[in-house]
Amino acid sequence: MVREIAPSRDLRLFHPYLYGSTSSRPARAGFYGIGGWRGLAQLAYAVFEGVVFAHRRHVAKLRAAGAVIESAVLSGGASRSEVWTQMFAEVLSLPIAMKLER
Repeated sequence: MVREIAPSRDLRLFHPYLYGSTSSRPARAGFYGIGGWRGLAQLAYAVFEGVVFAHRRHVAKLRAAGAVIESAVLSGGASRSEVWTQMFAEVLSLPIAMKLER
């Protein structure tokens, strides 16, 4: 269902801090900008996008500390989603390898 959503400026946002944030303890997860006319697919897209951008923040911190990151590996549930894998590749600007677990 996420595949059906086209990226646009009016999509809802998901703040992915279900367990708080290491940089801001009071930060918590939440959806922003939702309305009654929004469907489940748009909320799912927001979750995918929120998680991907949180990872981009982590990659940026690692790079700022001197790490050289040339690729990323997805495993578990994310690795089974072509949509999520593509989102990671685009947002991180990295080739993505998938580790499929049996």
